Amino acid sequence: MLAKVRGFPAWPGIVMDDANVPSAVLKERPIVKHRDLYTIRFFPAADYHWAFSKDLELLNKDKIDSFLAGANRKKGDLRQAYEIARDPQAWNEEQNTIVRNYEQSLQDAAE
Repeated sequence: MLAKVRGFPAWPGIVMDDANVPSAVLKERPIVKHRDLYTIRFFPAADYHWAFSKDLELLNKDKIDSFLAGANRKKGDLRQAYEIARDPQAWNEEQNTIVRNYEQSLQDAAE
């Protein structure tokens, strides 16, 4: 998924289910009526943002390959984000584990 955030280029990320989003992030979600709002976890830093469907675009293999083949795409976080977007499953599972461990530590500390 490519998500557009004002002031930044469209950036690769993944739409997240609330169960895999830190509770502190969920508390910051804007309250919006009558519109679809999606929680996005961006590659590679696992930053979160909320985006409306109009700001989202499907990212397919051809778009990823085209970006990575560009002459000015040799390094940097955006390139790394596109590389992760090729096969995000392992990266996303690692991030989900980090979130679960963090949430468990919060629960343990509260007890």
